[in-house]
Amino acid sequence: MGHELSKHMRQIDTVSKQIGQATQQLRQVSAEVDRLTGTIRERTQETHNTAQQISDTTAAQLDNIGQLQARIEALFEALGQNESKVPITRTISDDLYQVAEKMREMLEHFIEEFETQTPAELGRQDRLLQESRRRTPLRRQIRRVPVAGDHARPAILPSTVSTMPQPTRPKRFRLRTGAALACLLALNAAMAKDWYVGPQRTLKLPSQAARLAGDGDTVHIDAAVYSGDVTVWPQHRLTLRGSGGWARLHANGLNAEGKAIWVIKGDRVEVENIEFTGAEAQALNGAGIRYEGRSLTLRHCHVHHNQMGLLTGADPEREILIEGSEFNDNTVDYRLHGKLGHNVYIGNIKRFTLRNSYIHDAATGHNVKSRAKFNFLLYNRIGDEQRASSYLVDLPDGGESYLIGNQLYQAADSENPAMVSFAAEHNQAEPYTLYLVNNTLVNAKAGSYFLHNHNVAEAMLINNLLIGQAATIQGPFRATHNVWAEQELFADGGGFDYRLRAGAGAIDQGADPGISATGVALAAEFEYRHPLGLAARPSNGPIDAGAYEFGGKR
Repeated sequence: MGHELSKHMRQIDTVSKQIGQATQQLRQVSAEVDRLTGTIRERTQETHNTAQQISDTTAAQLDNIGQLQARIEALFEALGQNESKVPITRTISDDLYQVAEKMREMLEHFIEEFETQTPAELGRQDRLLQESRRRTPLRRQIRRVPVAGDHARPAILPSTVSTMPQPTRPKRFRLRTGAALACLLALNAAMAKDWYVGPQRTLKLPSQAARLAGDGDTVHIDAAVYSGDVTVWPQHRLTLRGSGGWARLHANGLNAEGKAIWVIKGDRVEVENIEFTGAEAQALNGAGIRYEGRSLTLRHCHVHHNQMGLLTGADPEREILIEGSEFNDNTVDYRLHGKLGHNVYIGNIKRFTLRNSYIHDAATGHNVKSRAKFNFLLYNRIGDEQRASSYLVDLPDGGESYLIGNQLYQAADSENPAMVSFAAEHNQAEPYTLYLVNNTLVNAKAGSYFLHNHNVAEAMLINNLLIGQAATIQGPFRATHNVWAEQELFADGGGFDYRLRAGAGAIDQGADPGISATGVALAAEFEYRHPLGLAARPSNGPIDAGAYEFGGKR
């Protein structure tokens, strides 16, 4: 028995080496694909020929791997339950998994490249793919070999070129590649890992998880204070979540890459239940978060006392969503340094949405500043409650913008006269429409403006409650069903609770706002509930002006 076992073990070792060689060949193939990526659009035909060669190589490798897998499974059967096989078989199993993983990455890469081609190029690809399918039908399955005592990753089912779309028309090609990509994303989800960080865990710091996590993973960070820990997250489809309470990142003046506590570079990233504070940078823009990917969601986060809160650069495809979060006191001493800090600063991106959040006290800076092409500020509390800002909302490049259901308060010592500034820096002559619907604006600064519109298009003001002394609108606008008054009956005006009391002048003064010129529904469906909450707006009779519907007897 011992002689037979030794013989089988040698066979396994030989097979393992063969798998290693196959894996190395696939890595070389992948490197060739990466090299071609930069020139794929300029040298389409040449790239298609190379892709065909890669397809042939991949077919051979898959056949080889399938044969090796069959031999391994036969050897496992012969070895029975002998525990001495576990270290080697786990290595073999991991090698097989890595090979399958590389194949999946290659397939995803091909699909992404094919998705971007023109209809004419798609037709050429169609012919190549049809011929490829006839010549190299790949239907072999690859799966990770389960090992006793090991928590194996989920099986990888057919990761093959034969599953790539075989269209007859460009539209059909896109539909099928979309379905294939959806399958790949589902595969990523199945393979995703959970990482756990905390003072009592193996990973003590978020930065340690950042070096280990992969695309699609979730990092759970225990409620604790993580002092001086800053890091970069390059992964895509990543979820970063505080667990059991706030995960508190206290930078103590440090930053990653000279930018922020967290520099997030991946696409489709979600961040939840995290506190960011204490970032500083030599450029005076040390942020809680610097975002450099395509899609970011911040949910229930608290970003405060940094030089910047959230800071992003320009990307025409980038989208940012902030909901249920608080930003405050992210600022720079302007009188000392001559620079401003902002609670939220969004660069030239595609879409910015801020919802049921509490943004306040950006001393001398801006509470919300966005250069996005589309801006949606919905049901927020934005104000100078302890320290005066420069602007409450600054949209310096214009953009199609919607402020619906917000409450805004400007202090008497605010640096600028305008509460909301629109298109002050760029695109004044390019007509962009700003919609202010069912907002409550309270202005304590004499001689100031509720809105300064620098754009040629009229701003649309509907159902707003505008409270303040000698406050006006600057620039072109059209107003309907707004209530202007020096004061109003609020639940607690001194405490910034702007819900209406019985007898308030705003009751029943609004009207159905309809839709925007581009088809966006303008009706306020919700109300902000402090802190960081959201409630359905009551519907009992005519619409009230302002951010809050009176819920009592009329």
